[in-house]
Amino acid sequence: MAITRTEEHTPWGTLVLFSQTSAADTALTCSTDGLMPYKILFATMDCSSTGTATCTYTLNSALGAAFDALLESDATAVVQTFLPTYELLLRTGDALDVLVGAAGATFTTSAVIYCLMLDDD
Repeated sequence: MAITRTEEHTPWGTLVLFSQTSAADTALTCSTDGLMPYKILFATMDCSSTGTATCTYTLNSALGAAFDALLESDATAVVQTFLPTYELLLRTGDALDVLVGAAGATFTTSAVIYCLMLDDD
């Protein structure tokens, strides 16, 4: 269950996707790599079939656990989208963690984080 990093160069910047899919009935954590500053565009969670999973979106601060912040938590859902209502910028070392609980039975879950790569700070 490795996190896959994909990037595409676009006219407005480099779009970076971090994605991961779980094994059946297994929790997952999909995170940005913290190697560059990023602007978070949105993140998605999708559960196969009719299974449901709990999903949380957390800022994992480079300054330490005392500065981490829970951004959103969604009880149980088949599909969930996190769309920041403000400009969410991650500095080098920060990460956005998407934690998805086990969906139950034979269901799998996937998480994808969409962001723009910013100039190194």
